[in-house]
This record gives sequence, structure tokens and C-alpha cells, in this order.
Amino acid sequence: MDRIQLLELKKNLLLQIAFLREKISSYKYVHVFVNDKFCKSIVNFINEHFDPSGHCFFFCGGLPEEQFPLPEGDNIFSCAHPACLCVSDSVSKVIFHGLYNGAVIEYIRQRPEIMAKSYWIPWGGDLHDVPSSPVGDYVRRNFQGVAANAYTKEIYQQKHGEGKVFFPFSMTYQSIEFDRIITTPIPKKQYIQIQVNNSAHPSTLEALYSLKKFKDENIVVTTILSYGMTEWSYKIENEGKRIFGDKFRPILKYIPKENYVKLLARNDIYILNQQRPQGMTTAFTSMLLGQKVFMRGDISEYLHDEGYTLYDTRSLPELSLEQLIDNPAKEENKRLAAGRFDPVFQKQCWQNIFEYEPPMPSDS
Repeated sequence: MDRIQLLELKKNLLLQIAFLREKISSYKYVHVFVNDKFCKSIVNFINEHFDPSGHCFFFCGGLPEEQFPLPEGDNIFSCAHPACLCVSDSVSKVIFHGLYNGAVIEYIRQRPEIMAKSYWIPWGGDLHDVPSSPVGDYVRRNFQGVAANAYTKEIYQQKHGEGKVFFPFSMTYQSIEFDRIITTPIPKKQYIQIQVNNSAHPSTLEALYSLKKFKDENIVVTTILSYGMTEWSYKIENEGKRIFGDKFRPILKYIPKENYVKLLARNDIYILNQQRPQGMTTAFTSMLLGQKVFMRGDISEYLHDEGYTLYDTRSLPELSLEQLIDNPAKEENKRLAAGRFDPVFQKQCWQNIFEYEPPMPSDS
């Protein structure tokens, strides 16, 4: 590519950035995403339940569009350069859905006018697993508000201090629709199916070892190895087959959400063994389907406070098969999980953010 072609490409990029800056800054609410598997559901929910003319969705980085196509609509914008993001008097809030793009973090650190209107919805690893850095810590500490459940709020305060506005929040509905779950038939089986975790993770091995004593029982053990820390997939698959033989049936390919519910419906037990709340949509979906859910006791207290009954994964080594299967809280968990998926509840979660009015700066 010669110098003239490079200059032409630069000119086109600058024109694109200028065009997008003008478009994006004309909306009241600007949503910033990295592209991922559940973005389309979030965008569709907001467009369906709120006025699309007030919301735009800016995608910057993330997974390839060939893998996860962007939503369609006049309020959808995409650019690899964060400079497209700017604010005007028209913009009330800039809402960051996940914070994984380092270029975006660097950019908004230098834009106090954006930070003054910015709110953050952590997706998990962008809060729990991200290493400390001066720029990243500054940005996370200076959002105007953070959407969080009780556990996420506690972790945020430990890392970045108190004095922040927190919005109770759940993204459950946007990931898997309520109607899809309750209309999914529960297949009849002659065995007990146990799913461990919703993605590849070293904690899956710990759970498999705890379940080893049931290897001669009439069970099937499954896990998702196509997503997450896939560098562990090979070892998990080998260990699972070594322990359980053909009773270990891992999922090795990405499953679209319309098929994922059918997969979950085959389970009787879901074990979430990560050291933080992860895959919670799978946990709530499992409870709505009437399944028994295990989760580490040191990270599930906030759900017990909400009335859910979850069983501690750390108790697995002591359980008999009958104790493993018994699920006395089934109906109450189903009732509570149904409320989590209620569109009215979900809409209120968003409304709490959109309608929040920050206090006026003090003159003193």
C-alpha cells in the first residue's frame, strides 16, 4: 500500500469518526459495548421497552461480527476507534456495558466531559479479574454510578471505595427470554444429569473430583468447554472422560441461546463452582426449570438474603446420592426465579439508571 492510499484511508477514517461523533452525540442515552454473544438481546430489550429515538448503541471492539452479528437499526453504530464517542448537551448518560476495551478506557480517562456523564454495568471479569492499573482504576473509581447486585457492590467497594451510587440490577431477561424457558419441554430420562459450570474454568476439575464417588451411579455429567478459559478445555475433557468414561458428555461447540435452554432442560442439577458469581443466568434458568443449584456458600449469601435456597458446592464430598438429588426448595426457587425474568422487573432495573438525576454540584 503506497503513501497516497494510506492518506486516503486516514481521510476516510477521520470522516467516519466525524460523522459518528455527530450522530452519537445527538442521543439522550449513549450505550457503549464490546461485541459479545448477549449484546443483541440487551439492545433488543431496550429498543422494545423504551423509546429507540432516545437511545443509541455504539460498538467498539469485542468478538468478530461474523461470529456474533450486530443488532440492526438506525440507532446502531460501530467503529474500531473510541474517538467516535463524544458528548453534547443532548447526552444525559453514557452507559458502559462491560469495560474490556483498553483503548476505550484510555480514551475516556482523558475526557472528563464523558466521565461526568458515565455509568458502568460490569459484566464480571471487567470488575473481578482485571489487574489494577492507574488508568483503569481511575476510570472505574470515577463513574457516576454502577449497576450491581449486593455481591458485586461489595467487591467494587473493596477495590474502589465507597461513596458511589449503586443501582440494583439483573441482566437475566436479556440473555434468555422467560417465555422461551417456561415453554421448553422437560425431557424424560432414565438417568440424573449434572452440569458443572457454564464455561471452561479450572474450578470444573474440583467439582468433577467431588463427583467422582458417583461415577458408578446412573448419572451423566456435562460441562461447557467452548467458552471461557478454553486453555483448560483439553485437561477438563480428558479428566472427565478418565473419571466418568462415556458418562461424561462435554459441550465442545458454541450453542445459540435458542438451543441452550433445551440443553439446560435436560439437567437435574447445576453446579456453579467458580469463586465468584458467574453464569448466573444459567443458575436462575436452572431454578426456573425446577433444578437443584449448587454454588459456593461464600459467594451466595446475597441470594440467600433474597430468599433463594442454594446448596454449597463445598459440601459435595460429604453428600450421598440421595442428598445430592433431594431438592426441597424446588417450588420456592421456581417462584423467585420467575420474578427475576419478569419484563416489568427488568424494565425497572433499566429505568432506575435512565431516570436517575445526579445531585447538582455544591457551590462551596
